[in-house]
Amino acid sequence: MQTFDPTQYKLDYPQFAGLSDTILTGKYNYIALAKSQWVFTYFTDANQQYYWSCIVLSHILTLEYGFDGTGSSGIVGRVSTASEDNVSASTEFNTPLESGSAWWNQTIYGSLVWSIWAEHGVATYVASC
Repeated sequence: MQTFDPTQYKLDYPQFAGLSDTILTGKYNYIALAKSQWVFTYFTDANQQYYWSCIVLSHILTLEYGFDGTGSSGIVGRVSTASEDNVSASTEFNTPLESGSAWWNQTIYGSLVWSIWAEHGVATYVASC
């Protein structure tokens, strides 16, 4: 497994560039790695393990700080209806709810993780922060 590089992470995920290296490294080492243990059993390549651990980190950071620093986790799913006057929009994310899926499907990163888990039959892990 590669050593976490906060400078490169900020280049790859510029929406988190405002966070300190200490915060990023700490969250990676103590939360993201714990939540991405499945990566180490399914993906054996160190680059893949690192990539998915960074995706898990991005999910956690989005939940805590928002996708763009505003506290918003972004839209997950597709816009199913929209209006203009008095602004209204609805989204849908057509996936069966399974134990743990609600926590993951709150962000675009978590949704990606959950879809990979479901695809490979390891989506029974229930996560909490």
